[in-house]
Formats: sequence, structure tokens, C-alpha cells
Amino acid sequence: MTETGKRSLLSALLSLMLCLAHIRGSTLMVLACLAAFMLLIAHACISDVSFPILLYFLPWSPILRSDPHSFSFYTFAIVLVCGISIFKKRFRFKRYHIAAALVLAVLTLFSKLLDGTSLTFDYVAFLMLVMVFPVVKEEWKQEKYDFYQAVAAFSVGIILAALCALFLASYHGLAQFIRIDAWLTVIRRSGFYGDANFYAAQITAALGGGLVCLLREKKGARSVFLFILQVLLLYCGFLSASKSFVLISVLLLLLWIVGLFRLQGRSAFKLLLILAAVVVTVFIATSEMFRELIQVFVTRFSFRANISDFTTGRTDVWKDYIQELLRNWKTLFLGEGYTKVIIGEKYTHNTLLQMVFQLGLLGTLVLLVWMGCFFMDAPKKIKGTKIPLSHRLLVVVGAFAPWLAIDALFFDDFFLLQMYVYLGLRWMYGQQEQQAIQDRPPEQSDL
Repeated sequence: MTETGKRSLLSALLSLMLCLAHIRGSTLMVLACLAAFMLLIAHACISDVSFPILLYFLPWSPILRSDPHSFSFYTFAIVLVCGISIFKKRFRFKRYHIAAALVLAVLTLFSKLLDGTSLTFDYVAFLMLVMVFPVVKEEWKQEKYDFYQAVAAFSVGIILAALCALFLASYHGLAQFIRIDAWLTVIRRSGFYGDANFYAAQITAALGGGLVCLLREKKGARSVFLFILQVLLLYCGFLSASKSFVLISVLLLLLWIVGLFRLQGRSAFKLLLILAAVVVTVFIATSEMFRELIQVFVTRFSFRANISDFTTGRTDVWKDYIQELLRNWKTLFLGEGYTKVIIGEKYTHNTLLQMVFQLGLLGTLVLLVWMGCFFMDAPKKIKGTKIPLSHRLLVVVGAFAPWLAIDALFFDDFFLLQMYVYLGLRWMYGQQEQQAIQDRPPEQSDL
């Protein structure tokens, strides 16, 4: 078994042991699992393979804590990875790392001073990640793993977490981490997350990455494994009863079909994928496994008297926040200083709007520049090659489209999914570069 396989197996065993520890209600056993998790992350970071492990455990992050009200050790793990990465890089930062963190610190502290709000761990961790997290992505240069392995780890983590939450929800020790929303004939599950839309957002990110890997993967065994993962991810997504999941999944499927038909050559491979997709579609439409889940979506989409009903009241929430921004000039320009303040009873349900509300227009501009710089050192276009737009959109849409309906700024997903997209783009450009080298005609000798 490869080192990657050993770490994947260890991660799965550790997550299952954590579930057992919570079920038994053993604080000592839970703490032992959390300590083992931190050691695993530290060793993975030292070995330049931390990101697939972080992706695997992201769906488990709500139970990586001693009790439902304590901090998640997942955030501590990201901080640890950042610390080790900086030490390995001998504390070398790029200018935009420090500049963005300092400007955001000045703006948010001034806003907090005006409002009299205090500093929190979330706030300090956010500023630290702005400064340090771009260093973490440098481990990609060691080529210890590829995007396929990252997608596989992410997908397996989501699937195992969702199935554990589905079948172990009756045990009290674990049930306190599980939320199930039910009304009429609608039952919404969200794995270990308290919000089905956050849960679905991780699934669409994994789906987008898996679909682009299916288009570009040339090894048969990997392709079969990816296809199985896509079917299981769809099932987990159906459990969420999230309308945004359906809409984004349909868009991803359309992009995948466009990318499939634009593949040059590989006729047998395209025919096989089309046949497999048809079989899966028929299975989903006719099987008992999906029938009740489909009916839930039919019920949810039937409530569409107006745009507010269709978006489950999100447009009304957006309107309230926009009106507050226009009334309050301090909030418009400086924001709330990365403080968990809400209007009414709901958060913004839109990450871009949340940026403006929390950081103001000035802070949002700084953060968007930081995000642009984060992706700036991705490989540029290679002469004579071109990455199909549909391939790039599969990764970008799967990861970022859900941010139009959720608040990602306060969650670890905000940084991790940016690195996920970055690695996906690097992987595609790397493949394209290798193909260009292979297709390049041999140089003619002057002799």
C-alpha cells in the first residue's frame, strides 16, 4: 500500500473511532482521538501532504471537538499546518500576505473600537490565515499528490461522514452533533453540519472536481472509482433536500457534457462515459433508493409563488442587509469588524454581501485583491495549449457558486476551497504542459 493509501486508511479509521468515542460518551477517548488527529495533521504537513488530509476531515469538523459547545480542533489543525509551513519556509512571506493582513487588521480594529466589540479567537484566526495560509499551498510544488487524490480524499470524507450521520443518528452521544429538519413530507439531512446548504456546498465542490477528473483521467481504475464516488455524492446531496444543490448540480452536469463532447479523440472512452451516465440517470429516476428523495425536491420546488418563496426568503434577507448598509455609512465603509452580528434573525446568506457587511467596502476590496493574488501565481497559459473553459468552470462553479446562498466567511471552507480550486487549475495546466512536451516534434540535428 502506498503512503497516500496508508494515510487515507488511517484517516478513515480515526474518524470512525471518533464517532465511537462520542457514542460511548467517553471524554478521554474523544480527547485521545483529537490528539491523534493533530499528530496526523502535523506529520502530514511535515511530509508535504497535509491538504488531502484536511479535505478529508472537513466534513467531520463539527465533531472534532470534545463537546458540541467547544471549539473545533479542525481550526486548530489549520493553524498548526500554517505554523509548520511557515517554519519550513523559514518565515518567508510574500508582500501581499503581510500587507493584506495589516490593512484588514487596522480597518477591523477601528470598526471594533467604534462599536466597542471585543476580540475573539475566530477574528484572530482569520487575520492569521490571511497572512499565513497562502504559504500552505506551496506544498503542491513537492508533487507528493495530485488533484485526483485531493478530490478522492474530499469525496470519501463527505460520503463516510454523511453515512455515519445517517445511520448513527439514533445514538445520543452522536445525535447532539446532528441536525435533521423535517416538515410535511420534507426531511433535510446535513451530515454533521447544522446547515444543509453548507453540507451541500461541500458536495458540489467535490462533484465539480470529480467531474473534471473524469474528463481528464486516463487510467481505467481511477475513472471507475471516480464514477462510483460521483453516484454516492449525488445520493448524499439528495439527502440535503437543498434546492441550490440541484441547480448547481444540473449546471455542473451541463458543463461536463459540453466538456465531454469537446474531448478530442478517445471515442470509446466518451461512448463508455455517456452509457454509464445514462445508466446512472435511469437508476436514479427509477430506484427506491432515490424515489422518496426526488419527491422531497418536487415538494420543495412546488413552493414558488414568488422569488422570495423560491429562494426560501433569501431575497428578503439580502434586501434587509442592503438597506442597513445604505443607512449606516460606518458599516458600509468599515463593516462590523468581523464580528458575529446579524440583522433580524438571519445571517446574510451570501458570502459577497457578508464580506461587505463584516469588512465594509474598503476591507472587501482588500480581501478581493488578496484572493486575486492568491491565484496569481497559478501557471499562465502555455504556448500552443489551451485548457477548455468547461473544465475550469467545473472546478470554479462547484466550489464558489454555493457562496451566493451561504455565509462562508466565518468558516474554514473559505480558505480551503480557494486552495482546492487553485490546485485544480494547477493540475490541469500541469497536465497540459506535459501533453505539449510529448507532442512537441523532436529537434532536428545540424549534423
